[in-house]
Amino acid sequence: MQFISMRKIYAIVPFVLIYLYVLILVDPRLIYHAQEPPFLFDTNFFLDFARYPGGLAWYAGAFLTQFHVFPWAGALITTLGVFLVYWLARIFLSVTGMKKGGDLIAMAPALALFAAMGDYRFPLAYMLDVIIALVSANLYLCLRTGSRFVRTAFCVLLAVAAYYCTGTGVLLFIVISCVYEAFIKKDIAVGAAIFGIGAVLPFIAARFLFEMSPAAAYLDFLGVKTFLLAAAQYPRTPALVYAAHMVFPCVIVLARVAPSWCAGCNKRLFGIWSTVLIVCILAVVAFLSFDTKAKRNFQIDYYARNDMWSGIVQTVTPARLTDYTILSQTHLFRALYHENRLLSELFTYPGGLPGRSFMAVTGQMAPLFPMQMSDCCFEAGGLNLAEFWAHEALGMQGKKPWILWQLALINILKGRKQSAEKFIALLEKTPFRGTEARICRRFLENDSLFSSDGNLLRIKSYAPRTEYLCRDYYSELVNLFDGNSKNRIAFEYIIAENLLNNFISPVIGNLGFFAMLGYCELPRHVQEAAVFHRSLSGDTMTAAGGFRLAGDLFGNFNRFTQIMSQFGNDRATALNASAAGFGTTYWYYLMSTNRPVLIERKE
Repeated sequence: MQFISMRKIYAIVPFVLIYLYVLILVDPRLIYHAQEPPFLFDTNFFLDFARYPGGLAWYAGAFLTQFHVFPWAGALITTLGVFLVYWLARIFLSVTGMKKGGDLIAMAPALALFAAMGDYRFPLAYMLDVIIALVSANLYLCLRTGSRFVRTAFCVLLAVAAYYCTGTGVLLFIVISCVYEAFIKKDIAVGAAIFGIGAVLPFIAARFLFEMSPAAAYLDFLGVKTFLLAAAQYPRTPALVYAAHMVFPCVIVLARVAPSWCAGCNKRLFGIWSTVLIVCILAVVAFLSFDTKAKRNFQIDYYARNDMWSGIVQTVTPARLTDYTILSQTHLFRALYHENRLLSELFTYPGGLPGRSFMAVTGQMAPLFPMQMSDCCFEAGGLNLAEFWAHEALGMQGKKPWILWQLALINILKGRKQSAEKFIALLEKTPFRGTEARICRRFLENDSLFSSDGNLLRIKSYAPRTEYLCRDYYSELVNLFDGNSKNRIAFEYIIAENLLNNFISPVIGNLGFFAMLGYCELPRHVQEAAVFHRSLSGDTMTAAGGFRLAGDLFGNFNRFTQIMSQFGNDRATALNASAAGFGTTYWYYLMSTNRPVLIERKE
């Protein structure tokens, strides 16, 4: 008995490690952030899922994923999912004849799904599909009757239930049942009957029960739609899910063709050594499946969502800039502004952060990340463009909490109380969003409360008083600044955009606004642009726009030009030689872009 107790303790070890791995390294908050599946406590919302095969699994998965906002709960749910697959696999092995041990074989499908979770967008519905299919298979395999009719009828009932709950998961149940009848029961007729039932089930469902085409039903039944088309970014995911499925029919075949090998194998795998081996395999799987780059980018997006700007600046160092996506680089641009470092440190990053026009980057980003684009516009007071992109996100991604929250605030700021009420009501039906809903409702009922929220008060003051149509971010910023010359964020973004495009004259022509906006001195890169502009005309005045330029700037610029001129037309060598002393200056950026310096103002 003591040995059995110790064996149970050994069996727990891998799952404790999985829990700690998900909690500490993966961070369940990022899983929720990457997916943020919409979920409402609403009858119509549930009925939307109940109207197609597999909807219940996706509904349950969306609900459980909400708990990932609490790291301990998210890690626990993930670990329980892996454990259930393992436990059901153990029952499956016992029913098929492997009554001793088999820990490694039982752990194989669980480890495959665990590896698939290296994709932060891996939905819990995939794991629920496997769990429901295994429950159905174990119920069928435990049926003790020689009656073909009873077995077939019971299989039909389980298949219908599994198909309705999982859609794709029923395929695993059908395959297990067919292989079990053919190899264990040696009843080809029942196996063929079950195969036929599985073959016509999607057609019957599409033709008579659900509003879907037979082609779509079969694509979903085979997993093509679910696993392949939806996982283009992570090609390993469908392979791992299918690998988890294949373990079970292979075990049945193995139990039939090599029962003596299975029995010997079980004895060898029994006890502490199987746990040691499982832990080693688990470590290898965790190392190979973990997507470090994806975590970094989701973490940056998470920081931006929660206004943790210092975390972004500290995380995205100049040396690691290329490891991050365009979206993350855009968030870094925003973080530098919020940390009052944009016009002083923009060119400390290779190529001036994105290395091209910030507006060109956001133009590419917006269709892919509409809510992030909405947030960029919202913080600058561009409520029209923010609303446009938020509605685009609503159409593409559904009623996600962030979208509902944003649209509620936009409508409140615009004074459209009825529209705001609709989004607040939806937010109130979303799990764990009661605080946001209460805040919105207080603002809706009492406009004077905006004075207690400095950020919303600032955005409201920046917002234009009249409606207008605008789809270009740069034009939006220009309109916002023209309407309110105190809009500091629009001003800095416009100046940064001009610097990135080598438009120096507009920067010099607007130096007076720095004093109006309360700057104590000109930011470093603006001073460097002023020195460059003055040097072209031979002007060495040490003041610009009412500010005094740093005394050593002209001398530094002369040394930079001397280094550049030493190598003649060999610009690459000249840049390499000057990088150590001047690589973080705006002058170096002007030379490295290999673009002419334009003096006309960008309209």
